[in-house]
Amino acid sequence: ELAIGAVAGDGQPIMNWELVKSLNVSKDYIDQRVDEELEEIKRRRRQYVGELPGLNVGNKVVLVIDDGLATGYTALAAVKALQMLKPRKIILASPVAPAETVAKLAPEVDELVCLSTPREFYAVGQFYAEFRQVTDEEVKETISQLRVA
Repeated sequence: ELAIGAVAGDGQPIMNWELVKSLNVSKDYIDQRVDEELEEIKRRRRQYVGELPGLNVGNKVVLVIDDGLATGYTALAAVKALQMLKPRKIILASPVAPAETVAKLAPEVDELVCLSTPREFYAVGQFYAEFRQVTDEEVKETISQLRVA
């Protein structure tokens, strides 16, 4: 699991510029991937919530949960996008992450909860018996259940 960056719905990429430089990744490649990912975010948003307005998290406590933080760039992109919406507090929670990722992310949130920071960390999946992608249908079903609750 090696990320050169991540992007959230606000469109601002969060990049690992050291890695981009060392791998000689072109600006054109980055721009293309950012555009592709933004289109995927729009597709998923339409599929998951339809035409409902965006989240109103102003002055609220927001809990961001990730199944594992490898590089932390995806979580950081989400946190940065949420910060623009002015929540009262952002809490980031994950069951597992490398210590250096926790150290990098901790200053970006009001609280960070991580249950395990193993020394030998190669990929999030190594800490799960089953580690598959959540399907669009599972996401839609969960959102539907939350709306009823």
